[in-house]
Amino acid sequence: MSFRRSASVVLALVAMTLLLGACVIATDDHGGGAPEPAPPDADATVTITDMSFSPATVEINAGETVAWVWDDGSVTHDVVFDGGTGSPQQNNGTWEHRFPERGLYDYRCTIHPWMTATVIVK
Repeated sequence: MSFRRSASVVLALVAMTLLLGACVIATDDHGGGAPEPAPPDADATVTITDMSFSPATVEINAGETVAWVWDDGSVTHDVVFDGGTGSPQQNNGTWEHRFPERGLYDYRCTIHPWMTATVIVK
């Protein structure tokens, strides 16, 4: 392995370590305040906390609404479905989406791609 390639590998590993370390540090800071309550018209609520969607799967009926509540301190997340529809990137507040048709709707956080979840519409 050449010196140039070795240096590139080392730099990539250092960058990944710093990025993951920053995410871990940020998740410990929940700001001390209570998250915003879910909108009253939501039929199901997903909380974004500790770098995950909770619960990871919700079931609703066609025509119902899911609300997402950000409760992960200063960490920015979004909720994006296949096809690109979704919430803005934010670190607090709520966002809701109505599901008019039956189906399986997988979504993720585009900032933290390991954060995935599903809405099942019956």
